This record gives sequence, structure tokens and C-alpha cells, in this order.
Amino acid sequence: MGASKKCLVVSSYDLRRNTSSNIRTVALIQALAKKGYTIHCFFISANKEVDENLDLALKDSCARMIIYKEVQVQSSEAMVEQRKSNALCRIKGYIRTGLIKMFSVMSVYDIYRTQFYSLNKRDLDKLDNDYEMIISSSEPRSSHLLAKKICKICKLSMPWVQYWGDPMTNDVASEKLLRVLERREEHRLLRQAQMALYTNPIVVEYMQKKYSDCGEKINWIPTTDISSGEIKGESVQAAEYD
Repeated sequence: MGASKKCLVVSSYDLRRNTSSNIRTVALIQALAKKGYTIHCFFISANKEVDENLDLALKDSCARMIIYKEVQVQSSEAMVEQRKSNALCRIKGYIRTGLIKMFSVMSVYDIYRTQFYSLNKRDLDKLDNDYEMIISSSEPRSSHLLAKKICKICKLSMPWVQYWGDPMTNDVASEKLLRVLERREEHRLLRQAQMALYTNPIVVEYMQKKYSDCGEKINWIPTTDISSGEIKGESVQAAEYD
């Protein structure tokens, strides 16, 4: 019997938290495990209560879970309250809160991006160097940046599969400038991936027309029957990361 193929799944959010995106991602992990993949999972702890069912599903399906950094993403209000005891700290708190709000408004990414700025080689010493592919799953969309950073730090070269719940440019309420930045960043990510998976064929058709140069790599897996989805790392060329 040959060696099991290994897959690294990456998220910038705690996969044990009960969200629709996490449920979808864990279902994909379970499907890959059933297909014979050895799954390693890397995600950032939210330092909050976890969902027992998702936690158990991950433990059953993953050969290794690497949980980075016990952190808590605080709300702006919590940050302000934490600094009330000292006038200087309050001023710093207001400035920090304002910067975070500005970052949230102007950035095409989510606040979870800030949680892996300091990620380094030492934090990744439990990862292997022979994965068949790496899968980054959004939301949050910063998961794709985290996957890129991991590959760059560890000098990994493997097929990169991006698993999207919604397109980055799906928010019609975004400001015009932000929509332009989102489209540019979305296109850049898709060009770097070997496969981009969405959850329904309507979105796939839309994305293929929008980014025709990436059309062949865009596909979908139905979340209601995800165990029948097929992802073959050997069908794509190794990724190159800048």
C-alpha cells in the first residue's frame, strides 16, 4: 500500500467556531480524509468557546492540528474599556481603535489579517514539507494571505487550492474605490492559485466571465454533496509564490 497523500488546510479563523464557513470547510476536510488524504490543519485560535461537534469532527479527520497563537480579536468597545484606568492608555486606546476601524473600512481584507503579521519559521516547525496540496478557505478571506505567507516562509512549492464561500467582489455596498481594489486583489489571488472552488455553478459562470484568463481553474463543489467533490493535486502544476 502506497503512502497516504498529505494535504494542508489553512484558515485565519478558528475552525472550531460555529460558522457557516467553518461547517463548509470541515465538511471538505472530512471528504478528503475519506478519500485517503492525511490532513494537517493550521488555523489561528480565537481564544473563545469552541463548538464541540466541529472540534470532534476535526480531531477525527485531521492527523495533525496546529493551532497558532492563543489570541482574541477584541471589539473596538472592549479595547476602549480596557484602557479606562489610565489617561495615557485611554488616548492610545482611542488611536488604536480608530486605526482598526480605518483598516476595516479601507482594507479589502478582514481584521484577522493582523493576527499573523508576526508569523515566522519557528511557529511553523510542526508543518511537513511534502504536502500534496495546500487549501486556503474563506471566509475570512485573509486565509488566502495566510496560505501564501506559510508557503513563502517554509519555501513550499505545491498546488494551491482556494476555497471561496463568496467572491471577494460580491459586496455591492462597498465603496467604489474599495471595489476597484477588491477586484485587483481578487484577480491577483486567482492568478496565483492552481484551482479556485466555489459553492455553486452560477458563481462559477460569473467568475469565469469576469476573469477569463483564470476560467479553466475555476470550479465548484456542492456543499450538500461535498463528499463527491474531486480535488486532484496531481492535475495541476506546482505553485510559485512571490
